Amino acid sequence: MRFKQLALDGAALAIIGTLMSPAGALAQKTREAGVRAEIEQLNIECGWYLDHAMFDAFAGCFTTEARLGVTGGQPIVGRPAIRARYGAMPAGRTVRHFAGPVHLTWEDARHVRGLRSVSIYASDVPAPRPPISPTIMDYQELYERGADGKWRYAERIVTPVFGGP
Repeated sequence: MRFKQLALDGAALAIIGTLMSPAGALAQKTREAGVRAEIEQLNIECGWYLDHAMFDAFAGCFTTEARLGVTGGQPIVGRPAIRARYGAMPAGRTVRHFAGPVHLTWEDARHVRGLRSVSIYASDVPAPRPPISPTIMDYQELYERGADGKWRYAERIVTPVFGGP
């Protein structure tokens, strides 16, 4: 029996290469998708805790020695200091965070960098509140997977884009 040789163009070769790629590449993409989902869940939960004055849970989103600051300012260092800073917000303040998608860059198995834009609405006026302009900030974050397997913020640097901190 004789086999006929096929002439394949670049697109056909690319498709075949994709179909025959090593299982390792697929496994890596699957791991990255799982990490992305876990980090997005952390971002959602952390915003929820802050919006609902759950300051202990909010501080728990950070590593023990996390750094949290505004570009050009002195950062707050450590989970207890982060808890104290946010727990000192005026009673009755209403805050809501709305975040865009996060752009992730993998550093290693335990560290991922993220960049996302966040709109923040805040008011100390009781409901119904007058319309306000949001503050829009970029969050540059370093996520760290702890020994317990949970992702937390090891660093967050906030850069105001519109409005102030």
